[in-house]
Amino acid sequence: MTVVFETERLNLRHLQENDGDDFYKLMSNQNVVIYTPSAVLNRKESDLKLASLMNTNHHFWAVELKTTKEFIGIAGLKIQSTAIAEIAYSIREQFWSKGYGGEIAKGLIKYGFTHFNYSKLLAFADPKNKNSLKILSKQMNYLGCFYSEEYKCDDETFELTKKQWTQ
Repeated sequence: MTVVFETERLNLRHLQENDGDDFYKLMSNQNVVIYTPSAVLNRKESDLKLASLMNTNHHFWAVELKTTKEFIGIAGLKIQSTAIAEIAYSIREQFWSKGYGGEIAKGLIKYGFTHFNYSKLLAFADPKNKNSLKILSKQMNYLGCFYSEEYKCDDETFELTKKQWTQ
């Protein structure tokens, strides 16, 4: 499968139907989805979610290790408008605390600004997700905690403009 973009240790490529087993491992893990708007998914729900991500107008990709091609999660740019997108990522639990989250965030930011020419990127994290808060605070500017009407929960909110990124 063609690589969409890469970071130092990771490839981001288009999601495929044969990612189903690994995607299910991600989406059926309570420790992973607890920080997302999704509930734990059964296999049928996981397959439907994967199909929807493969056929959406947003840009979501599989994240795999360069060395082994192992699927470690998903990442993407959720379009907010023609000029703004939200960065998002979710990593399988066994790959936490290895620096992949920061690497993915940095790669999404670069790709969003250079390939899609977005003028602003946003990110949202559950207030209890300390690892993502740490990652995002290093890459972006913290705006505060706001209630998300879309997901009916509090979100720590971050943003970065292209101008800020290029300075």
